[in-house]
Amino acid sequence: GADAARRVAQSGASGRLRITAPVSFSTAWLAPRLPAFLAAHPHLEPAFHFSEAHVDLIEEGMDLGIRIGGPERPELIGRRCARIERRLVASPGWVAERTLRTPADLDDAHALVFTKATSWRGWPARSPAGAVLLRPRRVTRATSGDFLRALARTGQGVALLPDWLIGEDVAAGRLVPVLPELALPALDLWVVWPEQRFQSEAARRFVAWFVAEAKASWGA
Repeated sequence: GADAARRVAQSGASGRLRITAPVSFSTAWLAPRLPAFLAAHPHLEPAFHFSEAHVDLIEEGMDLGIRIGGPERPELIGRRCARIERRLVASPGWVAERTLRTPADLDDAHALVFTKATSWRGWPARSPAGAVLLRPRRVTRATSGDFLRALARTGQGVALLPDWLIGEDVAAGRLVPVLPELALPALDLWVVWPEQRFQSEAARRFVAWFVAEAKASWGA
């Protein structure tokens, strides 16, 4: 927000700032907050490269990367900003047509799965009775959370998606939680950069602002 932007705003930050980030996260969470940062740094020119895949920061000449996960190469360092919870959700109509009391009740469901892998082994979860692997028999895979959310809203099946993507849909009743008593692995939100590259004043300002905004949204 504006307060976080003002806290890190000083004179002297200017020039191009090249950032790679996931498009779904950036559209849903980053875009509404970015104007405050831009207003505090009028001489900066952010250039965003959007991809759900992990872009090679060094080869592509990026200053910063926003990661849902973490540094995947030893040449990268960064800050872990937050832990983001995920929930199983489906449309109200889809839920109304089924009896959903235990994990086994999802065996015949249609799983809408975010994955970059060609194979999918299931969603690990923890129920009150212990660890469980959710593995519905029918699976549709995609590398876009927006696409899977749209499929879920049309009643196609159940999706495991992060709060920043589904919060408005759940609040409006377009999606409803499925088996909310299950604990599902959270996601780590990171901002990373190449270790050997000089970090500009612009990059340092963005990192400070981004970390403050993430903590305001999700805590440490």
